[in-house]
Formats: sequence, C-alpha cells, structure tokens
Amino acid sequence: MKKRLVMFQWGIASAIFLSSCSAIGQKVVLKADGAPATLSILNSSTRTGGGKSVSYALAINSTDCKLTTSGVAKFYRTSDGMTDSAYLPDGDNVKTNQFIDKNAVGETIITMDIESKIPKYANVMVINAVHRTDGCFKAKYGSYEFYRK
Repeated sequence: MKKRLVMFQWGIASAIFLSSCSAIGQKVVLKADGAPATLSILNSSTRTGGGKSVSYALAINSTDCKLTTSGVAKFYRTSDGMTDSAYLPDGDNVKTNQFIDKNAVGETIITMDIESKIPKYANVMVINAVHRTDGCFKAKYGSYEFYRK
C-alpha cells in the first residue's frame, strides 16, 4: 500500500493521521483511566463539510452514571488553545487534534491522538452537560481521559 501525504486545510497533523493510520475503517476501543467507561472510535476517512470526521461511541457504567451516546465528531481545531499534544502515563508524547459533536448530551469535544497508527489517547469533554447533576459530569463541563490498554 502506497502512503501519500496530502495537505488539507486543517494542517499537517491531520494529514499525517489520514495517510498513516492503519486503523482506517477499524474500531479502536480506549478505556477510561479510573472510571468504568469506554470510548470506541471508528477512524474513517469520511470528509464532511471540507473536514475530517470520526465516528465515536461513549459508554459510562458507574454507580453514579449510566450513559451511552454516539455520534460523528467533526474536525474542530489542531490544539486546545494551549497545546497540540498530550503526555501519556508511560512517558510518550502524542500529537492531538480536537473534534466536536453537538448532541443530546451536550457539546462533546474529543481531543484525540492523531499521529499513532492506532490512537493511544483521547479526552472526552462535554460542555454544558445535560447529565451534570446525575453523576456523569458533576460540573459545568466534565471530562474523561481514555487510553489504549
């Protein structure tokens, strides 16, 4: 398989993700750090509205929170406003991009590892979460850290 690096409007990091990700079309399941939750990501080459998008499914199953939601998050930006990378517990550093989906749960922002062949990390933050009073997010916004384990 020949790999091509193509520059798109959202930057080189996303282009590297599209061209080097061997998980394209495959489901990747990441597990939450310290919570009974999973994030499934389908890395597809779907382009919507001129940008990259990823399909996802979030499942939280704790005593305080039972939540399952899914959707398609569209490319949002290359950094969280401060950095475009994340440090993992094993000392590795990965490039990230942010993807956003507005759904019944709230504004879901997924900050995801875009440089690994199979994503090692994702953070899911929900702004103005509908479930903030039932234990899922406990604040105006809440987040969960997910890792490939």
